[in-house]
Amino acid sequence: MRFLRRLRAFLPSVEGLLSFLSLRAQVAILLAIAMLPVGVFAVAQGTANYRVTKKLQREAVTLGAMEASQSEQGEILEAFGQLSAIGSQLDLDGTKAKCRAVLKTFIDNERSVPFIGYIPANGLMECSFPEVPAVDFSEEINFRSLMESPRRSVTAQEDGESGLQVIVIRQPVYRDGIQSGVLSMSLPSKYLEWVTRTKDLPPEARFAIVTANGVGVTQSKPATDFEWLPAASTLRSILLEDDRVQELSSRVGLRRVYAIAPLFEQDIFAISSWPNDRVPAALGWRNFLTISLPMLMWALAVAVAYFAVDQLALRHIIYLDRLVDAYGRSGRALRARRVREAPRELAHLGASFDTMAQEIETRESALLETLEEKDILLREVNHRVKNNLQLITSLMSLQIRDAGGDRERAGLERLQERIQGLALVHQKIYESENTHAVRLDLMIAEIARNLLDGSARSRSSVTLTIELDPVTASPDSAVPFVLFATEAIVNTFKHSLSHVERGRLSIHLKDSEEVLSLRVTNSLPAQPPPPHRHGQKGIGQQLIDGFARQLRGRIERSQTDEEFHIALIVPKVDTPAGGENVPDLRARGRED
Repeated sequence: MRFLRRLRAFLPSVEGLLSFLSLRAQVAILLAIAMLPVGVFAVAQGTANYRVTKKLQREAVTLGAMEASQSEQGEILEAFGQLSAIGSQLDLDGTKAKCRAVLKTFIDNERSVPFIGYIPANGLMECSFPEVPAVDFSEEINFRSLMESPRRSVTAQEDGESGLQVIVIRQPVYRDGIQSGVLSMSLPSKYLEWVTRTKDLPPEARFAIVTANGVGVTQSKPATDFEWLPAASTLRSILLEDDRVQELSSRVGLRRVYAIAPLFEQDIFAISSWPNDRVPAALGWRNFLTISLPMLMWALAVAVAYFAVDQLALRHIIYLDRLVDAYGRSGRALRARRVREAPRELAHLGASFDTMAQEIETRESALLETLEEKDILLREVNHRVKNNLQLITSLMSLQIRDAGGDRERAGLERLQERIQGLALVHQKIYESENTHAVRLDLMIAEIARNLLDGSARSRSSVTLTIELDPVTASPDSAVPFVLFATEAIVNTFKHSLSHVERGRLSIHLKDSEEVLSLRVTNSLPAQPPPPHRHGQKGIGQQLIDGFARQLRGRIERSQTDEEFHIALIVPKVDTPAGGENVPDLRARGRED
């Protein structure tokens, strides 16, 4: 019972993991899982044997090299202790003969050291044993680095002063707390000596000492080249990793196994390598038979079970799935005829689909009729609103003719122009195929031409330039946008174009990925009209600011000696229903 409860809890999680796969793939996976235990056990056992064999062979090859590198580390640490003792014995103010005598005494006692020398701060080494001609190290990078940043240093040389492959150890020497120079000692490489002594190493094996920069400085003889090493960048990245045995590609693209051991801090490293094919690449015939036969039986059982399930159920279910998908893409005449010969449960499912399809078609027809009636009603509402607004403008024309003064007449004309802009929006909604979206660019162009043709305040010709990107918006957003354009254009006539002999008016509507911008530019008169009294904003400017706030946009104004610019920048949101590549400003417009 406990097992059954756990199984019931486990099945929903499996179902969630497989939900993104097709039904056939899910059934195949579940059948394979149900029959998998024996095959998995055989594969796991063979793979474990292979990994153990490979690991043992790697460890056998690297064991000797690791022991030799550890011996090298001990020699280096001991040598630093000896250099400290020698540095305290040197008479730096004495003669060169006294200096050599101290070095000779040390080498006589430590015959394994082939060379030692003292390099003063000037870089000219004149004190060494065995004695060699004076050598100038003043330009050597390593020496200069030690003088600037004193520390213990270890490197290697292919051919030292003694003609051997040696480890070069350097340590600063101090007198009275001041660095006076550097002691340099050469040691035969224990690591490379082990390579020479060992007779059973594979001929393809390679051994070298590299720097922390991944540069090889010396390698086992007979020397070839360093092409068997990984690329310098790859080598630098793995030198300090904990995994000391890695499989990488060499500089010539061959796969090799590398064993890495640090010799001194982060200065130099010992590297051993051999071709990857030294490790068995196959599991062997016994392991192959152990895995292949159970796996073959398992695959055959899965295939037979899958074929049976597919013929009885899967193909009918997949047919129904495709039928539903095609029906959803307006295939209203489709019916589930192919499942009438299927097992009883699936045939009943097909009959239910046919009944559901018939019911959906009946309801859809009724909904389409209702939607068409609503669309006609909405168009009629917009048409009547447009007619009422035009009637208001006609009445205002009569009132304008009877106005008693210029200021009263100008105010009525401004109000009439605003109402005409609002009427134009409703007219475009009525004329549009989609009542949920109207073209802003067409309305702005028509308003600009109407205001230019009907303006009585312009005493001279005005050059009109219109550059408008096609922009579609919802009616709720189109109203404040069009009214903003109306106010901006009317202001150009009131404050600028009516005071110049020849004027320019430019209107630009740009649709970018993030914002929608409307820019109106007009020429300025040589003598600007007097400002509004007390520095207050006129009604036109107040309306312009109000429309911008309603659209959640911002206004940019700028002026030169010849032109005035005003721009409305509106952030874009989702595309409206029926729009093509245009922002939907409804969500922002409705908040106010």
